[in-house]
Amino acid sequence: MATKKPKTAPEGVQPDTENPSPKAAATETKTTKAKNDSAGVLAAVGRDILKSNPELESVFVTADGQAFRLESDAKNHAANLKSQDVLKVIRNSK
Repeated sequence: MATKKPKTAPEGVQPDTENPSPKAAATETKTTKAKNDSAGVLAAVGRDILKSNPELESVFVTADGQAFRLESDAKNHAANLKSQDVLKVIRNSK
């Protein structure tokens, strides 16, 4: 059984890593958009928590939508999630 050799660029030619293919660029754009959309949803969760709890000035929201008073609690919870991002939502002073 013949073994396939990995495709490589001809000798003296460097692969174009700075200009990704259109497909790779489209995937990156979708990923960025999805991340921005999820941040908006998490911010909305934080604002709802702040509306319900007037004594709080800020909350920390994890990627799964859990809100915490303390950043350390949010980071500890996020350590077990696929995305370990924590969003800080601050009350608007009016």
